[in-house]
Amino acid sequence: MMCTHRDVRVDPAPEPETRPAAPAGDALPGELATGQRALRRVAELVAKGVPQRELFAAVAIEASRLINEDTTLLRVEGDGVYSVIAVGGGPAPAGPRLVVADDEGLVAEIARTRRPARLDDYAARTGPAYARDDYGVRSSVGVPIIVEDRIWGILGATTDGRHLPAGTEHRLAQFAELMAAALANAQARADLQRLADEQTALRAVAELVAQAASTEDIFAAVTAEASRLLENAPMTLTRFENGRELVVLATHGGPAPIGTAIAYEPDTLPDRVRRDGQVVRVDDYTGELDAELARGFSLAAAVSVPISVSGQVWGMLTATSDADPLPAGTEGRLLQFTGLVTAALANIQARDELQAMADEQAALRSVAELAAQDVPADEVLAAVASQASQLTGVDFSTLLRFEPDGSTEIVALDGAPPGVAVGMRAPGTGDGAVQRVWRTGHPARIDNLAGMSGHWPQVAHGHGFSTSAAVPILIHGTLWGALVVVGRDKPLPSQIHTHLTSFAELTGAAISAAQARRQLRQLAEEQGALRRVAELVARGAALPEVFTAVATEASSLLGNLAATLLRYDPDDVAVAVAVSNSPVPLGLRIPAVPGTAVGEVLLTGAPFRVDSFQEAPLPGLATELGIAAGVAVPVTVEGRVW
Repeated sequence: MMCTHRDVRVDPAPEPETRPAAPAGDALPGELATGQRALRRVAELVAKGVPQRELFAAVAIEASRLINEDTTLLRVEGDGVYSVIAVGGGPAPAGPRLVVADDEGLVAEIARTRRPARLDDYAARTGPAYARDDYGVRSSVGVPIIVEDRIWGILGATTDGRHLPAGTEHRLAQFAELMAAALANAQARADLQRLADEQTALRAVAELVAQAASTEDIFAAVTAEASRLLENAPMTLTRFENGRELVVLATHGGPAPIGTAIAYEPDTLPDRVRRDGQVVRVDDYTGELDAELARGFSLAAAVSVPISVSGQVWGMLTATSDADPLPAGTEGRLLQFTGLVTAALANIQARDELQAMADEQAALRSVAELAAQDVPADEVLAAVASQASQLTGVDFSTLLRFEPDGSTEIVALDGAPPGVAVGMRAPGTGDGAVQRVWRTGHPARIDNLAGMSGHWPQVAHGHGFSTSAAVPILIHGTLWGALVVVGRDKPLPSQIHTHLTSFAELTGAAISAAQARRQLRQLAEEQGALRRVAELVARGAALPEVFTAVATEASSLLGNLAATLLRYDPDDVAVAVAVSNSPVPLGLRIPAVPGTAVGEVLLTGAPFRVDSFQEAPLPGLATELGIAAGVAVPVTVEGRVW
């Protein structure tokens, strides 16, 4: 258990780019191999997608075994409250136990700084100290678990004897990184499943509408599907009648049966929906004017969205709760269903639009299912472009990824004209739908490409296209790229942005999931490579064998890039002692000249990158070896660059 304390030391967080292969502290070779095996076991559980409870227990147990001390895994509950969800080295909790951290405590310090922290001597603390007095804790170390730039929880270690050794933070941080990757991947899968479920529900209703089913059947389907998406929240569809009265037309677990007429007063929820035509949320009915009426229906909270016909508010769809407020996002989900109800209430001329809506839901579902099957990201993106073309009736669609300067790269295409291919890039200058998305973060459309500047508008216009529309693709709230459709000869549909936005949201979720899966694979591969080298060291292998293994594993992890291990001699010359996939011969001596990679690493003890050798020192050697660019990192032995 971790305690609170005024004298908390915050250790610098490890920097992945500069951290040596071995962990901080005085770890022996055998301990290093043991640590890599422990991390690999956890990484393999992550890759298998085991239940979170099993993963949490494994993290706490493996970390405890590695450092030979008790460990605790806390989850942030908010407002300085944390729950104990797993322990290592002690009895497992029968259920989550709450921990309240004061503003001066170790846990609060980690939450505030987002960095590891340690408390070496609880005995020095004055005043209340439940960890010291009740549990005999002497020192404690904790590291944050950060998911999507937010602190999800804390992994800590405690001891009742000597101080926890240097390097404990680093070892715990490695487990925290694996946990963060697993949680991000689980969230991405949940987002994809939510989208797939949502599209299934909407498609079921849209198909009924397109088939001209009876309004009773459509209303019943709306309340049932909307309730299912909101974890069976009671759902009611009502119509406004003359005066201040609501009539229940359909319900799924709602508080009033079909046919019930409900009178309402001014400034109550239904009155605000009808008057303003806006979504209305009530999180606590006790403060509402119609609290007595709500109490009669056992209502504690509600969210209502208007249903409009020919510009007039016709009725509303309402989700209710008899206890807690309805979750965030309820409004958006209900709005999609009310759009279908509005279409069902329109005249026969709207049936073509209803069929298009059913087609859209089917297309979105097919893409969502493809993404949920863990197929390669480029295949999912190509499917998005293809479905966007079909649904909007255009010949050409593309997905573009933004660079930090606003320039773009094509990552997927459908119906591309000759000469336009995946991988093509363009600067972010000029005007056009894509450039406007970059500047504003909002959808944009162009009805006359002939008058637009910029590379992409000119390319499209040169191939006979006349109009375009683009919507942003966001990943975790950050602009990642744009989905673009390009048409010719006729204007694009007025509501095209609505259709494209659904595909853009799905694209963002698919890319996020692919990134999480790739990070997990990279972590597992990295732990495997480190373990193999550590086992060589633990067996007492000869140095040349260890050197060769280091170069080989580094090359493999970087996609078989050329890798060379160099050692500095007393004359400040770097000598190649191991190579893999490299044109550098063993024994090559490279002067540590300032401005070169080997010279700058020796001088600064920091990594150094060379993106071009044309203007760098020793260009002749680089040309002779056929090297165009390089990155060098220091190998430090006993505090000196080796």
